[in-house]
Amino acid sequence: MDAISLLPPAQTTNTTVVTTTKTTATATTTITTVTTVTTTTPQGTTVFTPFRFLDLPVELRIMVYEELVVVGKVFYTPDDYAIENEKRFKDWESYRAPRLAILRTCKQVHDEAEEVYLGKNLFVLPDQCTKRQPLAGSGLCSNAAKRGQNISHVPFHDRWLFSAAASRLVKNISVAVSKRSGESSCQYAYNHSLWKEDGKFDSLVSSARLNWAHDCATDNMANDLDDYMDDLAKFFRNGEKLPLIRLNYLEFDVTNAYCPIGCCRMAWLSWGPLMKLWPEKTSFLGVSNTEEKVDIMDSVQDFFYDVPPQEVPEKKLRAKFGADGEVDEEEMRRVLGVVFNPKKAYWEQWKVETK
Repeated sequence: MDAISLLPPAQTTNTTVVTTTKTTATATTTITTVTTVTTTTPQGTTVFTPFRFLDLPVELRIMVYEELVVVGKVFYTPDDYAIENEKRFKDWESYRAPRLAILRTCKQVHDEAEEVYLGKNLFVLPDQCTKRQPLAGSGLCSNAAKRGQNISHVPFHDRWLFSAAASRLVKNISVAVSKRSGESSCQYAYNHSLWKEDGKFDSLVSSARLNWAHDCATDNMANDLDDYMDDLAKFFRNGEKLPLIRLNYLEFDVTNAYCPIGCCRMAWLSWGPLMKLWPEKTSFLGVSNTEEKVDIMDSVQDFFYDVPPQEVPEKKLRAKFGADGEVDEEEMRRVLGVVFNPKKAYWEQWKVETK
């Protein structure tokens, strides 16, 4: 065998020739420069072209976003009190956290993915969320701004709940009603200065004192909760700006809606301000009995007697909810999709198995 036969076979090559022409003109002459670049690669070598995500059709990009950021329910590290006292936190650890690193890719991807994230998840808002960003800095939560920022019981209270774009992009929210939704529960205690101001302590028997303190504390708590829901409504109505956009889903958790003393329920609170977000479906969790259902619907119905027609988002609804029209409860329940204590929620399809 000769030496030549021992050499490896010659490789067939692919040759790419790129020629560029550059012309430079001066006052007296024209110079043309021709540059030829020859690239030779062995045959069979794979040349990888970078994948350009933004070259995908928007429909496919949205599918990628949904896989990353749509998780069903978004929670904010609830504490033991919330987990033990609010039904909306049932199985909260069974929902995975959204993967939001995609939002840091570039402005276009951020805007596209954020709209999917904010619009397709249910945001389970923590107690006193109006004292957290972006609600606190929006200038819309005026009732919360009047009070101190005592939210020490909320874990990571300095973290933003979501971006400021939430006021126009969020479509599903969950809120709870309890003594922690408004001021700290100690604010409702009847103390020496109040008894001194009323001058009634010595003139009342013990049972009358208890009733008096109970009624005053309950009224104060109800006023705080009304302000709380009013602030939430202002934020998610984007400062009352038109046109109005209906929510897809609104959830109220009244499991822990007891008076400050804990001896009676407060299902008669004013739900109307948040109902002005015109949810297509509304769920009330933790409703105890038929009487509470009646109280809730009476409260909602009373509020809608005073809704101006221009605040109703759809023409077909204005005749039913105009300021001068009669509000039919059954029609209102149908339009707002009111359900009490739903046995199975739409969001459960995102639950994953936990060890």
